[in-house]
Amino acid sequence: MTVLWQMPLNPESLRWQQTAEKLTAEKFAPLADSIDRDQRYPVEHLGPLLESGISGMFLPKAYGGGGASLVSLVTVVEAIAAGCGSTSAIMAALSLGAFPVLLGGNEAQKQALLGGLARKGEAVNFALSERGAGSDAAAITTSAVREGDGWRIRGEKCWLGNGGIPSISLCLRKPAMKSATTSVASGYRAIPKAQPSTSTRTRWEFAAPRLPISRSIRGFRIPA
Repeated sequence: MTVLWQMPLNPESLRWQQTAEKLTAEKFAPLADSIDRDQRYPVEHLGPLLESGISGMFLPKAYGGGGASLVSLVTVVEAIAAGCGSTSAIMAALSLGAFPVLLGGNEAQKQALLGGLARKGEAVNFALSERGAGSDAAAITTSAVREGDGWRIRGEKCWLGNGGIPSISLCLRKPAMKSATTSVASGYRAIPKAQPSTSTRTRWEFAAPRLPISRSIRGFRIPA
């Protein structure tokens, strides 16, 4: 195959690319066919991603990450995808759940959630899609209503990026009111895995779990 253009990479991106290529050849690619046939989540690949530093490569070093650039992240996802598409999707989903916290979380939340990913491989799930809305954030119907000292969430989320693996999910909900100052950031709540829900391969239906404020997210912020 003729390569028409090769993006120039700096030494940092090249180092991450080489790490990903080596790991993919040794760990991921040999199992790719069976993973696709069985249509399963390759849990056994989470360990190598963590041990190599790849799972937290895009996080700041202050939280235990590698401090890598987005170019390096995309390069790694591409390198892994060449050998195992499922594992590359895990990397994409890890960043999808972490970036809202990185952009809008307070310092305590970043230390807990981003540090958990970088040091322990504890992913943060990103729950946006719904059956009637797809990934159109403006069309979602899931609601979160204040109730006592917590929040009650009603709605259904489907096709979650990391499925039931993460212990925390960021759930995008419909804002209570629309205004010029309302943004999608105001629509996030954190849902601990232990809360009642119906979890299957393609569906997660929230059974109106009641969430304590200490575990809720308001504009990506989880009060201490």
